[in-house]
Amino acid sequence: MTDTPIPADEEPLVLYLLMRSDLASMNTGKACAQAHHAGTQMALKDFKGWKVTHQNWLGRWQREAGGFGTVLCMGVNERTMRAVLDVAARIDVPHGIVNDPTYPLIDGDVLHLFPLDTCAYVFGPKVLLAAATHNLDLHP
Repeated sequence: MTDTPIPADEEPLVLYLLMRSDLASMNTGKACAQAHHAGTQMALKDFKGWKVTHQNWLGRWQREAGGFGTVLCMGVNERTMRAVLDVAARIDVPHGIVNDPTYPLIDGDVLHLFPLDTCAYVFGPKVLLAAATHNLDLHP
């Protein structure tokens, strides 16, 4: 028996969330907030500039699993995050980076707020994203 390819419009769609795990200050609460920022940025802002095919993927993904399309949160350092985004750009899939303009860092009694790229995402058919995500591990 041979495997029958899945039609492109039925390929499983996945959102890979690339969460920075190289920041000691990125506690669970901050990571949850940044993850929400990534989803909001993707669904409410970035998608407006996507190709129609990519926008259709988003619509299908949003209808999957009762409105909860598959999301895989991967732990990455900054270098890996940028390398994945470079591959995503080359294979022409939706991707984006979250820059928190007021990322909070407490140093003793002083609160610093500064811009920081905290996480990113890549989105599309899982089989297509394998080129960008094959060496990633789930976030701890």
